Amino acid sequence: QPGAPSRHNPALTEQMDAVVLRALEKDKARRYQSAEDFRADVEAVVAGRTPTARLPTIEIQRDLFGGAQQDSEQVTRRLAFDDSGPASTSSRPPTGLIWAGVLFVVAVVVAVALWVASIATGGFGADDRTMPRGLNGATAASAQASLRALDLNPIVARQASAAVDAGDVIRSSPAAGTVLRKGDSVRLWVSTGTAQATVPTLTGVTEDVAKQRIADAKLTYGSSTTQNSTDVPAGTVISASRDSGAVVDQGSTVDLVVSDGLVALKDWTGQPVEEARSALQALGLQVRVEPAPASCGEPSDAVYYQSVGAGTVPQGSSVVLQQCQAAEQPTPSETVPVG
Repeated sequence: QPGAPSRHNPALTEQMDAVVLRALEKDKARRYQSAEDFRADVEAVVAGRTPTARLPTIEIQRDLFGGAQQDSEQVTRRLAFDDSGPASTSSRPPTGLIWAGVLFVVAVVVAVALWVASIATGGFGADDRTMPRGLNGATAASAQASLRALDLNPIVARQASAAVDAGDVIRSSPAAGTVLRKGDSVRLWVSTGTAQATVPTLTGVTEDVAKQRIADAKLTYGSSTTQNSTDVPAGTVISASRDSGAVVDQGSTVDLVVSDGLVALKDWTGQPVEEARSALQALGLQVRVEPAPASCGEPSDAVYYQSVGAGTVPQGSSVVLQQCQAAEQPTPSETVPVG
């Protein structure tokens, strides 16, 4: 009779021995009566429960007539494997058939022992894991939960993406369907949303410099419009569509307002001279007040003539205002008496 499988593989337990030996029992009545019974005991052993199969045991005692004490293993083996049925009256099979049967039994014992051992110890692919599908586009939390459920180790890297919402998985490695081992690492690239950029200082510099700063900040130059200015030199940026220091999405458009170096001048004719002088000086213009020709009429404090008409003039331009003033009276000469 075959020995206990644990003699060949010490990792096998007594319960495994019992299941295997019962499956190989010579007496049909003592063997498992159905495949379901055999499977139930195997699953019980794997789950750590006690199977229905038991190793036969007997207390060591002297035989009835005072014979020598038997070895406990000999008694156990005799009770476990001796056929208690009536002796066969048929003729013995040929020796070749006997050896073939022995080899078959040994092969079955080894196969069953390996099968039970592989289930109990996690061998024969029990630690294999398949990389799941559907991670890309999933939220980082759900992707990590899926991997941990398979005993895989997620490693997260953050990456900006304009196409994938913040917090969702952009891509993963290795590819879906790859066979991994329990505990292997899986990399997940999670979107932080669109990459950000800080708007640089654009005012007070020339238009060309501003455009270069916009490009260096990974922003997009939009367009420029011109505007009159009393003090910002021509070609210099007055303002921008986005405030300096603002954090915006990379690629955002920035428009510029650039000084044209001109000043808007209105016609002050007929207006008070001093009011006109103050307004024009506030525009940064050079103002000079002169008397109008004597033919201008009655003296007045109003502007009679403006040297530059209404419109735009370059910053710092000169403007002459004329005013009708009273004519100077000649000084009377002293009369010398004749005598």
